[in-house]
Amino acid sequence: MILSTDIFVPHFVQNCDDGGVHGHLLLPQTRRGAEGEDYPVAFTGAHQAALSMEEERVVKSVRNDVNRQINAELANQQKAASAAVEQIYAIRRVVEHYGMEDLPPAIREFIRLRVTYPEASLKELGQRATPPLSKSAVYHRVRRLESMAAELDAGE
Repeated sequence: MILSTDIFVPHFVQNCDDGGVHGHLLLPQTRRGAEGEDYPVAFTGAHQAALSMEEERVVKSVRNDVNRQINAELANQQKAASAAVEQIYAIRRVVEHYGMEDLPPAIREFIRLRVTYPEASLKELGQRATPPLSKSAVYHRVRRLESMAAELDAGE
């Protein structure tokens, strides 16, 4: 007799033993894939084929994970580069209008860092500041600078 649920098996075997029917329980060795499907080839004794199928699944999974990480990293780099370009345009606009001398010291410091390290992230710019700044503090300066540039654009 074949039972589809493991929960009933011990009770079934006990009831058979109590009723005088003696037998034994055979549990199939199964191999499950990523989605939980059984590999029928493992039931038939074709273990090498089952291992080969599992290896294919693992290789495909690793390849997908690596591609996903690379795509995320590229998207982050592209976003950071676009933001840096926008910041440099804002810097140019603000400096042309106000001049460096009339800007607050915090904004001057950010401008110096961004122009010196155009490819750096906000975190990296903060680490290069004297004294070092948090990413949040650097971003606050970026927002102030962009706000000044937006006011100039709105005035024209």
